[in-house]
Amino acid sequence: MKFSEKIIWSEERKKWFCYDDQLIDEVLKSDYFIVPDYDYSKLEKKINKNFEFTKKVIKNFPMSNEGEKHLNLRDRMSQDINMNLKKAIHIFNETFQKKLFAIDQQRGSINIGAPIIESILQSNWAFANIDFECDFDYSDLTLMLDESQSIKTRLLREKFIKSIASKLDEQDRFYKIALISVGVDALISTTLHSFIKVLSNFDYKNLTSRKYFYSNGIKYLERDCIQDRLLGDKEIKTGERMRLYVESYEHANLSESQMNKKIFTTESNHSCIGMSYSLSIWKELIKVLQKNFIDLHIINFDYRSKDSIFNFPTNVYVEYQR
Repeated sequence: MKFSEKIIWSEERKKWFCYDDQLIDEVLKSDYFIVPDYDYSKLEKKINKNFEFTKKVIKNFPMSNEGEKHLNLRDRMSQDINMNLKKAIHIFNETFQKKLFAIDQQRGSINIGAPIIESILQSNWAFANIDFECDFDYSDLTLMLDESQSIKTRLLREKFIKSIASKLDEQDRFYKIALISVGVDALISTTLHSFIKVLSNFDYKNLTSRKYFYSNGIKYLERDCIQDRLLGDKEIKTGERMRLYVESYEHANLSESQMNKKIFTTESNHSCIGMSYSLSIWKELIKVLQKNFIDLHIINFDYRSKDSIFNFPTNVYVEYQR
């Protein structure tokens, strides 16, 4: 596979891979490319298992729908997010502060990834007005859209979703699960991936001066072609799928604000409805860090394995000075 090429057909994946930021823009803005339907029916037939709960959550994702249903879900989720935004940010700030306040040494090392992830997960509940009265990790729910996930993992996730659904009112339970999970992987991965990249390439002062995310936690987006189109020098046929490696934007000559717009796909029909929340989380993160640390240095970090969609750090070890 020649990564110098802008578009490559993957015989293994049976889809096009696109690595060019301008062509990615063209696809995302085009009416001839739509979001995949994330159909589980073939898998269900193949293994004779039912993914009833997984499918019901996916049906409530704006990013897995087009047309009127997409717009209705976007509007509803936008209202819920805007209505509970201040509450969510307050929960993040308070939770993260408490976790850092527990550190009593002036110098040392910690896994700062854990409190950031836990604080975002607790904050995110606010949008659905739910409180499970206990902490649990639902940070991989969006991976129900990852076709590379193993059957065992998918079955475990189906069981997990069923257990969450049983704790919620029946009428809106799948919408609420979709609401808390739709962007949580992207937010956590983009926050921690940016954190790691800034501290690895610059210093703590540079981190605390940044208003925007530095890197995209999402590796790629996918779109299905609904009418034959010429893209670059390749002819994309109806029914063929495009995998758009949005990491390519990092190699383009973009300002911080321009990169921010690309991260949230602001110029497409599927722009991120949680942009204001996500940027607020980043700003609050920086504020809390400044209150608690004089300096931070990256020691080591780990990324989630078996995740083809997100650059998702699970551990971020830092050396600190208070």
